[in-house]
Amino acid sequence: GTMMWIESLIFADLLEAGGNDHKVDEICTRESKSTSQREDPQKAIHDDVAAIIPKDMASAGAKELHLALQQLDPVMANRLHPNDVRKVRRAVRYYRDTGGHQLSELLSEKRRSAFRTATYDACVIWLTCSKEVLNTRLDKRIDKMMANGLVDECDGLFQLLVEKAAGNIKAFTSEPFGVGQSIGFRQFFPYLEA
Repeated sequence: GTMMWIESLIFADLLEAGGNDHKVDEICTRESKSTSQREDPQKAIHDDVAAIIPKDMASAGAKELHLALQQLDPVMANRLHPNDVRKVRRAVRYYRDTGGHQLSELLSEKRRSAFRTATYDACVIWLTCSKEVLNTRLDKRIDKMMANGLVDECDGLFQLLVEKAAGNIKAFTSEPFGVGQSIGFRQFFPYLEA
């Protein structure tokens, strides 16, 4: 997360070259549409490969989707955490909708073709610390956030977003959008749904 934002400041073209999810979603949609207009993507996928892709993508679980992605696009499967259902689903959907093209290849091509010139003369310093020290700091930070009303803030935001999703909690929690995708907030969904 943080490094992506730093890179986007240093390399102005990064976001336009497919560096952020919104742009990747746009590229996937555009590529899927252009491929499906040329040919029927379902005909381009052999029956044995089509059987790997879950029939109901929206309700497929994390494990099922990631197993499918491992067979369809191993490079992308290695890049994505199995529990990152939204990105895994997007990669499987891209494969299906483009008739067997891999998202990892598209992103690799976009990155290779990007004009990578630094916008600023910059020096990035990367600080590291032991996992034990980092975990202790994170625990203290979370405790402080909880004491300052994190649960109430998440609940208020959750209710607002569910309202925007026309009251359909499952639709929002299965495919969150905007801030609903942020790390920390989405982990509260099971608690807030109860």
